[in-house]
Formats: sequence, C-alpha cells, structure tokens
Amino acid sequence: MARIDRLQHTVDQTRDDIIVNFATTDRVERTARGAVDDVLTTTEIMRVMQPQIMRLQSDVEQLKDAS
Repeated sequence: MARIDRLQHTVDQTRDDIIVNFATTDRVERTARGAVDDVLTTTEIMRVMQPQIMRLQSDVEQLKDAS
C-alpha cells in the first residue's frame, strides 16, 4: 500500500508539472499573438501616417519658400 501511495504522489507531481507547463505555454502563445497584433496595428498606423507626413513636409517647404 505504501508503494501505491508513493506512486500516486509521483503521478500527482507529474500531472501538476504538466499543468503548469501547459499553462505557461498558453500564456506565452497569447503574449506572442498580442505582440503580433500590436505590430500589425502599428504597421497599419505608420502606413497611413507616411503620406500625411510627406504632405506636411511639402507644406512646410512651401511655407519656407514663400517667406
């Protein structure tokens, strides 16, 4: 009976280790997906801002030339 108790304890520890490892892996995957989403959003914002910045640069240059 003592051997079964020792084996059960080992099985419980292994199960707990697996649960912790899977939970950690899930968290890392969620964090990575969030980072990818952030990069995609930032890229889209920068893509839209680039023409705006170029127009503003052109306007500033025109104002400098007019003064």
